[in-house]
Amino acid sequence: MKPIEFLSPVQIQDLQIQEAQSDKEQKRTPEQIEAIYSSGTNILVSASAGSGKTFVMVQRILDQLHRGISIQQLFISTFTVKAATELKERLEKELEKSLKASQDEELKHHLAQQIAELPTSDIGTMDAFTQRLVSKYGYLLGLSPTFRILQSASEQSLLKNDCFEQVFERFYEVQGPDRLFSRLVKNFTGKGKSLAGFKDQVYALVDFLQSTADPQAWLEESFLKGYQDLDYNEALDQLAQEVKEQLFELESFFTFHLANEGQAFSGAKYQENVTAIQDLIAGLNEQSSQEAIFEVLERVVLISRASGGRSLTITTRKEDLKELATAFNDERKERIEALRAAASQHYQLTYQIRFKDEPLPLLVLLRDFVQAFSIAYLERKKQENAFEFGDISHFAIQILEEFPHIRKLYQERYHEVMVDEYQDTNHTQERMLELLSNGRNRFMVGDIKQSIYRFRQADPQIFNDKFKAYQEEGADGKLILLKENFRSHVEVLEATNHVFERLMDEEVGEILYDQSHRLIAGNPEKKEPTPAYETEFLLYDGSQEVDETGEDEEQEGDSLSSGEVLFVIKEIIRLHNEEGVPFKDMTLLTASRTRNDKVLSAFEAYQIPIVADGGRGKLPPVG
Repeated sequence: MKPIEFLSPVQIQDLQIQEAQSDKEQKRTPEQIEAIYSSGTNILVSASAGSGKTFVMVQRILDQLHRGISIQQLFISTFTVKAATELKERLEKELEKSLKASQDEELKHHLAQQIAELPTSDIGTMDAFTQRLVSKYGYLLGLSPTFRILQSASEQSLLKNDCFEQVFERFYEVQGPDRLFSRLVKNFTGKGKSLAGFKDQVYALVDFLQSTADPQAWLEESFLKGYQDLDYNEALDQLAQEVKEQLFELESFFTFHLANEGQAFSGAKYQENVTAIQDLIAGLNEQSSQEAIFEVLERVVLISRASGGRSLTITTRKEDLKELATAFNDERKERIEALRAAASQHYQLTYQIRFKDEPLPLLVLLRDFVQAFSIAYLERKKQENAFEFGDISHFAIQILEEFPHIRKLYQERYHEVMVDEYQDTNHTQERMLELLSNGRNRFMVGDIKQSIYRFRQADPQIFNDKFKAYQEEGADGKLILLKENFRSHVEVLEATNHVFERLMDEEVGEILYDQSHRLIAGNPEKKEPTPAYETEFLLYDGSQEVDETGEDEEQEGDSLSSGEVLFVIKEIIRLHNEEGVPFKDMTLLTASRTRNDKVLSAFEAYQIPIVADGGRGKLPPVG
């Protein structure tokens, strides 16, 4: 069919106005419309939970297909096979609706062709795509198209251990009289004879390398980067400035305390120590040297540790003074702990400065060993014609980088390169997306707040870097924010905002939880506050809880105590009996899908019907 032009920015604005003035019960937001119809540049859609992300992706794909783009011209990367299957099914359903409704024979023929080609379209995981690419063009690297994926952990372990032993023996035999390799290994094994510690470290590094776009280049260029680039003098100066501010703030806190509520504790022993610290800090000024600042820090920390760490603690038996004492002790504790942490950091920095030259030969040797092992392991896998997913991705990148005509073929084929769950992309996947794109046709959807796969080497900073860059004037891409949540009541969203804006910043959470990230209620039926839905926090103090033997009950791997479970049970029974809430309308979230026997048995004892995730659990009768 004849291609239909995409909407211009002015036409998109007109459509946004029309939508706002329409009498639709559920209107598309201006941001959703912008995300569906914008074109001609890279687009990053930051889509909060429940903001209609899947709806936007489907509608964008459908709009392109209705304009004459073929499904074969779209590259759509999903995070899971299930997500790809669901997307294909949804597209097929929508295309069939359009096919039945259309009176345009040319369009109907085009849509029918898209439905027929959906099963073979490039909608799927990046792993599936790279396997197809390497099967087709792997011969350029001397690879057989009949390769298989190493999915057996035992086979993978056998190959890996065999290569490790060979490389280890080679390094051990060629080491010089300084026995440097033996010293390196001993850093991870201690006095024991087992090589497990060293082997585990090497394997962990190799696993990480699989997520990089070029493992050998990363080893050469980045492995020593943190060690070589660290400016110890700058780090010490920055720490000294932070400590100085903390000390001045502590002095002000103590001065205010002694002049006010401290009068009620006049003559108490802690005040002698407070005064001693004030005198120490009084000797500092804005021009004080690093040495002077750190000397005061050390003496302040020393005073704070006297009397078993209680030298600055107010103790009183008077009930009317306990609240004042607790308020002072809590704030003082927080300030002193920050100074103790700074003192520990200062010790580590000075230790590193003193011995900074000694580790370098060991680090270089570790890098060389990891490099030799990763090369030997890959060669062994080539002999077996069996590879890990990471290997296949690296082969695909190598093909696209080293053979421009293959890269050009894909770049000219794809009208758009789309990716879902972009916040969980790793550097290998990002490089693939760069190579498939022509530089201005990427469409990325994700939410950095939902990044959960860092343990699989996903790097949410990839998303964050584009989020920041696309806000700048003249950027090579557009940022679109989908903040309106259509799934949850306003009370849920406000509670989430209340927690996140206090916990998430650039240091913790890697984003500043500001207006660009706040969740907004978008569903008209859920925008109005409902008192019954207000969030409640039930605080349980289990610090003094002990089991029947008098020992601390909580064990490693068990985050719930019996007292906490009982606390929750009582609240569930209260909601059921006093407020008439059916048991089936309550959900209990735990830290893990497993190890919930304590919860299940307790609920059974109190005759509360419960079904664990996955259908495990019991439904006892409720009296």
